[in-house]
Amino acid sequence: MLNSSSIDLQKQLSYDGIQSFGYLIVTDLDLNITAGSENCSDWLKRDVNTLFDRPFSFLIDHYFHDYQIDIQEAVRQIIAEENDRNLLEIRLLERGCYLSVYRNEYSVYFEFEIKVADLQVYFPKFESFAQVLMKNTKGIWQHLSDYMGKVLGYDRITVYQFIEGGYGKIIAETRNNDNLESIIGLYQSDFAVLAQARKVHLKNLCRLTHDIYEEPIRIVSKDGSHVDLLSTNIRTLAKVHSDHLKKVGIGCNLSFSILIDDQIWGLIFCQNDRPTRINLIKREAFVYMIQWASTRFADEQLVQEREFNERIRNFELLLKEKLLLKKDMLAVLGSLSKLLCQFANADAMLIASGDQIYAHQINIGREKLKQLKGLILRETDQYVYTDEEFTWKFGEELGIDMSRFAGIAKVDIESNRQFTLYFFRKESIVKRTYMDTPTRHLMNPKPNETFTTEPHKHFDVWHHTIEGTSERWTERDLYYFSRLRKLIKTSMNQMSLELSSLNEEVVSLNRALDSYAYTVSHDVKNPLSAINLSVQMLLQRPDMPLDLRNRMLQNMKSAVDIIGELLVAIHLFSKIKSFSYQTELVDVSSSIDQITTFCKMRYDAYSTQVKIGELLPVYGHKTLVYQLFQNLIGNAIKYSARAEHPAVEIYAEKGSEFIRYFIRDNGIGIADEDLKSIFDTFKRLDNAIDFEGTGLGLTIVKTIADKLDLQIKVDSKIGMGTEFQVLFPIEQ
Repeated sequence: MLNSSSIDLQKQLSYDGIQSFGYLIVTDLDLNITAGSENCSDWLKRDVNTLFDRPFSFLIDHYFHDYQIDIQEAVRQIIAEENDRNLLEIRLLERGCYLSVYRNEYSVYFEFEIKVADLQVYFPKFESFAQVLMKNTKGIWQHLSDYMGKVLGYDRITVYQFIEGGYGKIIAETRNNDNLESIIGLYQSDFAVLAQARKVHLKNLCRLTHDIYEEPIRIVSKDGSHVDLLSTNIRTLAKVHSDHLKKVGIGCNLSFSILIDDQIWGLIFCQNDRPTRINLIKREAFVYMIQWASTRFADEQLVQEREFNERIRNFELLLKEKLLLKKDMLAVLGSLSKLLCQFANADAMLIASGDQIYAHQINIGREKLKQLKGLILRETDQYVYTDEEFTWKFGEELGIDMSRFAGIAKVDIESNRQFTLYFFRKESIVKRTYMDTPTRHLMNPKPNETFTTEPHKHFDVWHHTIEGTSERWTERDLYYFSRLRKLIKTSMNQMSLELSSLNEEVVSLNRALDSYAYTVSHDVKNPLSAINLSVQMLLQRPDMPLDLRNRMLQNMKSAVDIIGELLVAIHLFSKIKSFSYQTELVDVSSSIDQITTFCKMRYDAYSTQVKIGELLPVYGHKTLVYQLFQNLIGNAIKYSARAEHPAVEIYAEKGSEFIRYFIRDNGIGIADEDLKSIFDTFKRLDNAIDFEGTGLGLTIVKTIADKLDLQIKVDSKIGMGTEFQVLFPIEQ
């Protein structure tokens, strides 16, 4: 049951109607009119409620006859696809007008927006903005803010980033009005407004309120029910939003969403102290430009993430290298303590293994360390623990003051907690300035927090100071700790097995060498004999007829090709055995299309019907995944090519633990007694002798599957076909 405060908040967040520069007509899915804005009487010359239950075709016949075909096609498309939105240019009351047609569940909306004369001659151009970004001296968001300020001419452009804790921060600003004070770097903590803004701007990537003080045009409906205006571009602001803008002296607001990974990352606010109109087509151009800038920003973040991961990978290689030379884990980690601290952005660290302790840039006695360990175990049973206010909370109990450290991170390597890494951060006083009252923080302030306020013309500025805290431990830090723990734990488990593993590898390589020698002596003998015989005939019969000479040369060419394919296959097999990789999410759709086309050409299987269903991305290494599918799909196409109606099917299904790929054919099939040995090196099945091949394709598949931790299942019937299933784990 809602209390009075919840009802009041919902009322503040609701939309009263639309703005005066537009009109709205709403129909049901049968296109019978059910609602509309009261100002439609301007051009209808009658009250909008007199249209209820009339078909929308009535309006087309009487007012939009010249656009009948365009409107009907727009309606047909949005009825078929709910998320579609169609934009037309028409004339209404002898004025240019934009008509947006879209659907929201069981209603169809016809939203009219009257064009306005554009006083700013500039129009957003991608090529111009691209040249600006090439300088990259201020960062993407400041460049974008400056460019929008130039094109729009608004008093102020701000880029607002949502951050953790339910509030956000102004990260870029451009002012065309010198009377405005700068708000760059300020935070905002009005949680109700921000939560609603996220919801609205995920639905509409652009929102224009041309006059904050204008009274809304009321929407009337057939049965008096509420009309959902969330997707309507010309709707008015919610009361809580308009009250906020009036409070800070804003008369016009144009806002855009910043979407990254389909989530609202931030907003761009373009604000004037006077009413201002911007045509829809110009606003739409900025929507695309902002999304382009968002993609560029996301790419830059991805590059930084890759660089970070590459640094960690190089560190892991360094750690493994040192462990090979020296088997004392504590000594190795101690020698790398500076690097360990750098990755964790820590000022000091301590490594404790049983009774052994290694400290870097800090000195804590054994008894004190025992107390600290016990206190953390009292707080959590997690292997990784972080707290930026640790000393402020527990310093008095431990007898440790803030001068030693403020924040701590603990990483237990083993489940018995006898091997632990501790990272320490010094105090870093947090200072934030809010451009509104931080109500939520003021309700339950901590003893180490202070708030002071100073009045400004349009809003109060609040200064928030937090003492006794270190820099916050981030998601990246937690990722690093988790990865470090896994690496050390794995290394410790493998150290005792390394020698026997190396011996097994030598034995395995010797066996592979034996197989290779056997293959060379057996399989290469026949093509070499063919070459030798052809050469002898050419030498002995210089007057040989031309067609026979060409046949001899073709035999030689075919024999050389066979030898070449055999050597290439063996080379690929040897590369896979020593290949090092990192897993990533791989989109296989384009690869499978390419592989299918290539294999049909290679095996002259143009009549083979290849049906490709849903293809899902999988975790793995791009090259290895490509090679795995290349061998499986190649076999399917090759061995079904001689069927009466050759067919291959490829698709994926998502389960709770695996993404399961199916490669199915109606080819020659595999006998039950051969299924256990199909992955053996150089294995050729009896019914496959007439097909080209070296017997290494499925060996390569099995080797890749083992490296990527995949499962392979095979089901086959002689003369009926074969089905391979490859199971990719959903999480890595």
